[in-house]
Amino acid sequence: MKLLAYIFILQFTICSAFSQNNQTNRKEKLKAMKVAFITEKLDLSSDEAQKFWPVYNEYDKAREELMKDRKSLMKSCKDETTVLTDKEAEELADNFIKHETDEAKLMEEYHTKFKKVLSSQKLIKLYQAERQFKNHLLKQLGQGGGHRGPGPHNGPPTEDEE
Repeated sequence: MKLLAYIFILQFTICSAFSQNNQTNRKEKLKAMKVAFITEKLDLSSDEAQKFWPVYNEYDKAREELMKDRKSLMKSCKDETTVLTDKEAEELADNFIKHETDEAKLMEEYHTKFKKVLSSQKLIKLYQAERQFKNHLLKQLGQGGGHRGPGPHNGPPTEDEE
C-alpha cells in the first residue's frame, strides 16, 4: 500500500514536472515531492498515515501562512528601511521577533500533536526528513535551481543531503 502511494505520488510529480512552469505547478510539485519523501522516510503504516497526514497538512498550512507573513515583513523592511523613523524601525524589529516567536509556538503546538500520532522514533525521522528536504532544495538553488527536466537534482533528496 505504501509503495503504491509512493509510486502514485512520484508519478504525479513527474507529470507535473512536464506541465506548465507556473508558480502554482511548482508549488504542487514541491509539495508532492515532500509528501513522497516524508512518506518514504517515516515508513508509515496505513493506520499511522491516516492519523498523521491530516495533522501534518494542517501544520503545513499554518506554517505557510507564517511564511507569507514573513515574506510581507521582509518586503516592507526592504522597501522602507531608508525612510523609517526610529519608532517605525523599532516596531519592525519587534515584529521580526514576534514572528520568530510565533513560529516557535507553532512548532511546539504541533510537536505535541505529532506525538499523539507518531512514535518518538518516527517523530525524530520526521524532523530529519524535513531538514533533509529543505537542504536538498537549498542545494538545488545553489546549483542553478532553474534546471529543468530529468537529472540528479530534480528528485527527492538522497541520504547524503543532510
